[in-house]
Amino acid sequence: SLILEEGTALYEHLDRYPALPDEDTERQMYDTACLRLADNGYHQYEISNFAQPGYACRHNIGYWTRENYLGLGLGASSLVENVRYTNTRQLYEYGEFCEHLQEKSPAEFLKDGEHAVPEDLWIGSCVQEQAQILTRKEQMEEFMFLGLRMNEGVTRAAFEQSFGVPIEAVYLETLRKLKEQGLLQMVAGRIALTDKGMDLANYVMAKFLL
Repeated sequence: SLILEEGTALYEHLDRYPALPDEDTERQMYDTACLRLADNGYHQYEISNFAQPGYACRHNIGYWTRENYLGLGLGASSLVENVRYTNTRQLYEYGEFCEHLQEKSPAEFLKDGEHAVPEDLWIGSCVQEQAQILTRKEQMEEFMFLGLRMNEGVTRAAFEQSFGVPIEAVYLETLRKLKEQGLLQMVAGRIALTDKGMDLANYVMAKFLL
């Protein structure tokens, strides 16, 4: 939280900014925005994104469908074959690594440094500050709470193809309760948030943490 003392420059200018809306007003603003966007040909394809047909952001969709991606630069994150990486945020360390790439192999350089990364966890051309190998349970959780951000949701077939078991073998009770609460809809093998589920998305996502 930010505490402002009377007499500070920022305090004196607070009256220039409108007060934040209450929850009911915020809800009305969101509903109005959705209607206006729809009227102008913008389709809501993800909780916080709209696009005209054919213009949905493939970059974001890659995150929600857990495709491999490589982040380059300070503090960038990557997901490669169920391993999540975070690059160092230290500019000198990152720059030194890049300068020496042509002098040594990446594996040799990483073994020399204070923040050495195991060779089998190294991918790309950056210094990995952290590397987390996702367990099967964590992969299932991500499949659900990332996939459900999409309006089209997830499919039973994709879950079984990814993990070798039906989704009900893992989430039967969770799916049943959320459907009874009107938060999930299940049609033709597809599981997605209802409009009410969209409003309570954080609550729904938390239910898929094993």
